[in-house]
Amino acid sequence: MRRPRIQIVLDETDLTDDVTCAVSLLDAEVDVTPFLAAPSNASRSEIEPLHEARLLLTGNPGGVTNGKLERLLRWVDADPCATLILSKTSSGIPDRPESLGDRPIEFAAALSRDALFGRLSAMCGFAGRLESMRREIEVLRRREQQEQATLSRLSMQLSDAKRLQRELLPPSVPVVEDFDIQVVYQPAEEVGGDLYDFTRISDDRVALALTDATGHGLSAAMLSAFVRPMLQPKSGDEDAASRHSPERVLSRLNKNLLRHPLPSCEFTAALYAVFEPSTGTLRWARAGAPYPVYFPEGDRPRRICSEGPLAGICPQARYDVVELTLMPGDAVLFFTDGLEQALDRRETLRQGERMQSTDWMESLRGIRRAGGMDELRDRLVREREALRLQDDVTAILVAAK
Repeated sequence: MRRPRIQIVLDETDLTDDVTCAVSLLDAEVDVTPFLAAPSNASRSEIEPLHEARLLLTGNPGGVTNGKLERLLRWVDADPCATLILSKTSSGIPDRPESLGDRPIEFAAALSRDALFGRLSAMCGFAGRLESMRREIEVLRRREQQEQATLSRLSMQLSDAKRLQRELLPPSVPVVEDFDIQVVYQPAEEVGGDLYDFTRISDDRVALALTDATGHGLSAAMLSAFVRPMLQPKSGDEDAASRHSPERVLSRLNKNLLRHPLPSCEFTAALYAVFEPSTGTLRWARAGAPYPVYFPEGDRPRRICSEGPLAGICPQARYDVVELTLMPGDAVLFFTDGLEQALDRRETLRQGERMQSTDWMESLRGIRRAGGMDELRDRLVREREALRLQDDVTAILVAAK
């Protein structure tokens, strides 16, 4: 069994017979050092403990806790072990300074040989537990450093994902004479599962695509990025009208998702519309997306329902096409289900009440005027905390002036 190692530090005094006898009874290795020889600053992680216990023998304990306190802390931090500050007198023991924190430092006055032997024995026995705690702290500190490195790496990856998603969004909204097209896009997290896109099919036709991948966050964003090119029909034997037919586009999307499922999220909601400004005609089909809301001039808003399951679930899915001609003052709002959830949290829907009947949606009847969507965007930002948005919100308005 290894002999205990005890450091005796002398401060304005000499060794006493009681100290010498107590150390001899312990059969300890002793290192006697003057207090003036305090080590330079060192952290606990830079040096292994040299001693099981430390005895600071002083003729002036008040001096240790005042002008010499910084030197004492250097001793303890450079070589952490249980430390007893022993006064040669039986009085004058100061209060323990708060700056000592949780360091194992105690004060005592004029102990007898037997009492000092018992105290040093306990201190040496405590050394093993103290060293175990020190090593555990070092393990936790290294783990924290590793976690910080991991967090930094994930933050960089998240920044890359945000940049990629911004690049996937169209840089601008199409400008169409006599019509107003506006977009609100509000992810619930840093990146989201909603995406929208516009494609100029011909001089007089614009395609509009809206997708909402299952869930939200990074995995949903990856699925949306995977889905986006599937909603951009490639040239082939078909003419442009056939290639961009809403039901054909969604059927191709459905087949591709069934053929190439992603493990983390396998299906998506989508809507694909073709707009012909010269006639004001909108033709669309939906795959699990919320029913669009139609704002007829001078009348209450109403939903326009059609059949169409989520893409990536049913091999025999059928997607009905809706055709609507917008007259001056009319508008159609396409959106993801995040907007429905936001409305449901803001005002509890009465049984049987539809989203288009909520006070908020009623207040958006003026949405067809230019800038109307700015009000929706501002409300989402202003009431974000109150709404506790848990899903991405995307809305696209097509309004006839």
